[in-house]
Amino acid sequence: DAKRGIWIPWAVELSREVEADILIAYRIAARKADAEISGLGRVTEREDNTFLVSEIIIPNQVNTGGHTEFLGSEAAAVLNMIAEQGKNPSEYNFWWHSHVQASAWFSSIDDNMIKNRLHAMMSDVHLDLYPDIPEETISGPFFSLVGNIYGEMTARCDFLHRIGKEYRQYTFVIPVIRHLAELSKEELNAFFEERYRAMNDIIEERVVFGRSFGILGRRKFEEL
Repeated sequence: DAKRGIWIPWAVELSREVEADILIAYRIAARKADAEISGLGRVTEREDNTFLVSEIIIPNQVNTGGHTEFLGSEAAAVLNMIAEQGKNPSEYNFWWHSHVQASAWFSSIDDNMIKNRLHAMMSDVHLDLYPDIPEETISGPFFSLVGNIYGEMTARCDFLHRIGKEYRQYTFVIPVIRHLAELSKEELNAFFEERYRAMNDIIEERVVFGRSFGILGRRKFEEL
């Protein structure tokens, strides 16, 4: 079971480009089908306890108004593709998604998907670093962000601690550092307009809206 932490001295920071692209993706998915959308992001640690998200990707996915089908078993295919492109998959430990018009807070479905991802990360650690599974292991942090079309966002980081056969998950809600508010209205509109077309083209190519069924593995994509 997840144990909610009270506080951890960390924050997740979105670059201007990442913040804009996430908000644009939320709005495009809502406009097209009143649907959710999700993706991964590349995280780098800074010295001031902030973790910068400098890049996001939108893999192939199927979305509906109450579900975005990506982070489960399909994540392995996406991370393999990242590795094939010469990137480090372990840096893409940021999951973002939308709740369309609903609350920017994590649902029980989100909790379960994050839990599954942490277990997969722990398995990866075992396979890559140890010939045998150690008695005590910690996987994480895994960062997550949920938002809505109104611009609200909530972030968290999770760890999974294993001792023997006992697993304990720790969840910390952390601040989101955002920079678009620093722009004037004119600058903000120009910035969004500049990035809208590229994001719309990506979503047109990679996202299916409607009935939920798995497509990763059956629909090849060359770039993330």
